[in-house]
Amino acid sequence: RRLSATRPSTREMDKIRLSFKPKPTEGGERERWHSDIAFVFAAIGAAVGLGNFWRFPALAARHGGGLFLVPYVLSLILVGIPLVLLEMGVGQKFQRNAYDAFAHVHRYAKGAGLGGALVGGIIVVYYMAIIGWSLVFFVYSFSSVDGELPWAKNPSDFFFNTVLELSEGPDVQGGLVMGVSVGTIIAWLITGLCIFRGPQTVSFVVYVTMPLPLICLLVLLVRALTLPGASNGIYYYVTGSKENVNPLGNLSVWVEAMGQIFFSVGVGMGILPAYSGWRDHKKPILRDGLIVSFANSAVSLICGLVVFGFLGNLAYETNQTMEQVSSAGVGLAFTIFPYALSLLPGGLGFQQFFSVVFFLMVFSLGLDSAFALVEGLTAIIVDNLKTHVRREYVSMGVILAMALMGLGYTCRGGLYYLDIVDKYNNLMLPLVGIFEVLAVAWAFPPLASWDKFKDVSVNLLCTKNMGVATTWAGMVRFVVVPLVALVQVVGWVDEARNPYGGYPLRWRMLGWALYIFIALVIVVVGALPYKPLVDGETGKDIEYNKKEASVDVRS
Repeated sequence: RRLSATRPSTREMDKIRLSFKPKPTEGGERERWHSDIAFVFAAIGAAVGLGNFWRFPALAARHGGGLFLVPYVLSLILVGIPLVLLEMGVGQKFQRNAYDAFAHVHRYAKGAGLGGALVGGIIVVYYMAIIGWSLVFFVYSFSSVDGELPWAKNPSDFFFNTVLELSEGPDVQGGLVMGVSVGTIIAWLITGLCIFRGPQTVSFVVYVTMPLPLICLLVLLVRALTLPGASNGIYYYVTGSKENVNPLGNLSVWVEAMGQIFFSVGVGMGILPAYSGWRDHKKPILRDGLIVSFANSAVSLICGLVVFGFLGNLAYETNQTMEQVSSAGVGLAFTIFPYALSLLPGGLGFQQFFSVVFFLMVFSLGLDSAFALVEGLTAIIVDNLKTHVRREYVSMGVILAMALMGLGYTCRGGLYYLDIVDKYNNLMLPLVGIFEVLAVAWAFPPLASWDKFKDVSVNLLCTKNMGVATTWAGMVRFVVVPLVALVQVVGWVDEARNPYGGYPLRWRMLGWALYIFIALVIVVVGALPYKPLVDGETGKDIEYNKKEASVDVRS
C-alpha cells in the first residue's frame, strides 16, 4: 500500500529500513574486515595519505598560509563530514561497492558510483608515481656526499634535477626516468600483493602502515619547533600572508579548499562505500565517520605545522621571506621534508637512519590510499561479473592496466602532467558528490517526504539520536548540493579568467577532457538498465517500486 504523507508506520518503516542481506561470495558469506579496528584503521589510512603530506601544505602555501584554513575547515564541516557519513551509510546498508550501492538508492545514481571509482582510478595512476619518488629518496638515504645527505646542499635542485630529471616544460616529454619508473613498478607490485585477498589481507597491513606516519610526523614536529625562525613560519601558517590582503576573495582558494576535502577524506572516489560494504550492516556509522574525518584533518594540520616550521627556518637561514621560500608548488613537500631531515641532530648516521624511516613512512602513506583506490574499482568489477572470476585475477588485471597508463607520469615531463590532472580533480570529485547527494536526499522514492527522510536517516547512520540524524539530513539535503554546485560554477569561471599554472590551452584541455569523460559516465551509465540486487538469503531480486514507494521482493 502507498506510504502516507505523514510519519510512516512501523510496518512501512520496516520496508524502507535499507537493512538488506549481504550477497554471499564463493564461500557462502560476504567478505568481512578482520575487526572493527581494522576497518577504522583502513578508512583512516585511505583518507590520510599523500594528500595530507604532499598536497595540503602546497595548497596552503600557494594560497597565503593560514587563511587557506578558513575555507578548508568550513568545507570539512559543511560538505566533507556529511558526505563521509552518506557514503559509509549507503555502502554499509546495501553491503555493496559504490556502483551497486547507489544503483539501489536510485538507478540513475549508479553512474555517480562508477564515475567516482573511475576518478579514483585516475588519481591512483599518478599517485603511484609520487610513491615512486619516495622510493628513490629511500634508496638515496643510504648514501652520502661529503659527509652529508645527498640532498643537504640544495634539496630543491636534488628533487627536480636528480630525482625527476625534470624537462623544460610539458611539451618536452623526454624519456622514462629510470629511478622513478622502477620505484613506481615496485609500488604497484606491493599494492597488488597487499590487496591480493581483499579485506583480510588489507586488515593486517594497515595495522603497520597507518600508525607509522603519525610517529614520524610527531618527531619532525618536535625538531621543527626547536629551530630558529620556526615560530615565524608557524605564525605565517596560522595567520596568513600579509602580501595577500584578501585571499578569501580569490575564487580559486574556495575551489581548491573543497577539492582538497574531497581528495583527502576520500569521498567521491568509491572508497568508502566499498570499504563499508565489508562491515556488518548494524555497525555505528556516525562514530566511525567522525573519527575518520577528524583524524584526517588533524594529520593535515600537523603536516602543515611541520612544513611551515621548517619553511620558517629556511627563510631565516637564507634571509628570504616566507612567500619566497614557499613557492615550490607541487614539489614543496619533497623539498622541505628532505631539508628538514638534513637538519636533524645526531650526525650523518642518525640522519640517514631517520631518512630511511621517513621515506618508508611516505611510502606507507601512499600505499594505504592506493589500496583503497584500487579496491574501489576492483570491487565493482568483482561484484558485477556474470561468471565467477577469482578476485586475485581481477586485481592483477586492474593493476596492470593502471600501471601501463601511468608510465607517462614517470617521464621527464611527468610532473607537468601530474600537476594538470591533479588540478582538475578539484572539479571532478565534487561533481560526483553532487549526484550522490541528489540520489540519496532527493530522488530515492521512499524518502521524497522530508519526514520520512529524517526517519530513515536514523537507520542510515545507525544512531538513536534523532537530533543528530535530523541535522545530518538537513545538511545533506539543503546545504551540500548548493555549496558544491556553486563551487563547480566558480571553479570553471576562475579557470576561464585565470588559466591554471600558465599552461598552454592544449595541455589544459587534458583536464577538460577528463572532466567531460566523468560527466558522460555519470549521465550515460545512469541511463542504462540495471539488474536488481539478489538477496543472499532468499535468492530473490530486491528492487524499488516507484509507484508504491516501497520495497518489493519478487521471485
